[in-house]
Amino acid sequence: MAMASAELSKESQAVLAAGELDLSLPLDEIRALADRHDPKVRGKFVYPGTSEERNVPSVDNGIQYEVPVTVLRPEGDGWKNVMVYFHGGGFVRGSRKSHMAICELISL
Repeated sequence: MAMASAELSKESQAVLAAGELDLSLPLDEIRALADRHDPKVRGKFVYPGTSEERNVPSVDNGIQYEVPVTVLRPEGDGWKNVMVYFHGGGFVRGSRKSHMAICELISL
């Protein structure tokens, strides 16, 4: 049985073109590369809603700190669902910024 062929979107091609991750780079450079790659993945998508940056107070082992969060609100009448995305990439690659496009799409 022959498999149907399909063309990859420009966004998918951009992800594949990024190639292998060079783990010999400093962590800050790896994250910066992922953040610069985000616009290629995003393509022409513009989020049809609002985005608000907040800090949520937290305590870990007696140490107080704030966790940065992004609240996405799609256009429309109120919230129907809530999605919580925790970026936990093992401190290797990516950030909240590099994964924002997929979170925006899911929030719709």
